[in-house]
Amino acid sequence: MYSINLTSLPVLQYAHEYSSHSYITQLRTRQQFIELTYLEEGSLTLSDEQETIVMKEDTLMAYLYPNKKNLFTDKYQKHLTIGFSIDFEYSDKEPKIFLPSNEIIAMPNVKPLFTKIIEEYNMNLQVEKDYSFHSYTSMKINSLIFDLLNEINSICKKIVERNERNFGYDRYAKKAKIYILNNITKQVTISDIAAELGISPGFLSRVFKSATNQTLIEYTNYAKLYKIKELNATKGITIKEAAYQLGFSDPNYVSRLYKKY
Repeated sequence: MYSINLTSLPVLQYAHEYSSHSYITQLRTRQQFIELTYLEEGSLTLSDEQETIVMKEDTLMAYLYPNKKNLFTDKYQKHLTIGFSIDFEYSDKEPKIFLPSNEIIAMPNVKPLFTKIIEEYNMNLQVEKDYSFHSYTSMKINSLIFDLLNEINSICKKIVERNERNFGYDRYAKKAKIYILNNITKQVTISDIAAELGISPGFLSRVFKSATNQTLIEYTNYAKLYKIKELNATKGITIKEAAYQLGFSDPNYVSRLYKKY
């Protein structure tokens, strides 16, 4: 994600809706400039020397012009684009605005704002033509652009927060797995693991399930059964004997689990 702070008002340079049965353009480097494209129909491919990204319907792309990119398709597409000059700086400090960088994010609710900006821009162009006014960006256009940026930011912020939360969940899940494997011969409880990680048993159960799609009991059983299988195959230890070594007290229960897994 781009994380930026805006330090000036936007000056809209172009705003249009465009459809065609094939399309190719190069996005050139420009300083202090943001282009936002919403794809209404079809698909568009964005590529440079490092990566290729495909836009699908109802997705949005933000381009801050760090380097040249090619945008193309050989099929029907319809997109809405606005481009505006604005002073900004990359920053993680508040207040900040998130915009998608290498991500193509579904944003079906932004189309009405794009449409309003395009309509207002075209109306301004007609006024300039009729009355020979110099190019300008109206307060209404500024307001619409900030509405659009706020809508994009709210969606991106949720994604960033979810990714940060998932990263934390993954970290706890990994530590829990390590603890289980290091204590594979003991009767480990959820409370034991939670105490080791410094969190509550209930929270540990939730984050582990979210990160692994397994409960702690399921993972513990699987890890122990895998070890039983290993002991049986490499050392010839019976399943019953191996079960006792790994902290199980009921060999019949282990036998049922072994068949299940």
